[in-house]
Amino acid sequence: MGVDAAGIGSVMETFFEGTLNGTHKLTQLNNAKIDVDGIGVLNPLWGTYSRPRAVQGPTTTAEVIVRDDVVETIGEPGDKPVQGYALVGRDKGADVLRQLKPGDRVHVDYQSRTSNGSDPATAIGGRHLLVENGRNAHPTTRRTRAPRSGSPPTARRW
Repeated sequence: MGVDAAGIGSVMETFFEGTLNGTHKLTQLNNAKIDVDGIGVLNPLWGTYSRPRAVQGPTTTAEVIVRDDVVETIGEPGDKPVQGYALVGRDKGADVLRQLKPGDRVHVDYQSRTSNGSDPATAIGGRHLLVENGRNAHPTTRRTRAPRSGSPPTARRW
């Protein structure tokens, strides 16, 4: 769900696109799970949430702390607050990050795009289908919980 600059709400998909030094694909922004072989950007909006949690499971991980477009440190994902942002990689993404050295200049470029081409002022999402072919896409048992409804945008709600 997104709301554009004119205050019009609509259902849309929002995608992240980015590169590191113009050649290496960035896969996530402030996401709690970095894709296999991915590199995520965790900027100040990430807050104090654990960066190692974003790469749970893989054996090869790396974190690069960048401040003012210069690599400060390279190591394993940590919890220490950073000035600037962290690049966190797993698997092949970690291998790319480990090629950087402290003092290297880096260029990180990223933006979002939407499925309908709009430029949302606000986007809200859960990334999971609620309904598919008129049925609950994730049936529940007594032990699980699942959303049951959605709220479409109307002039009165905005």
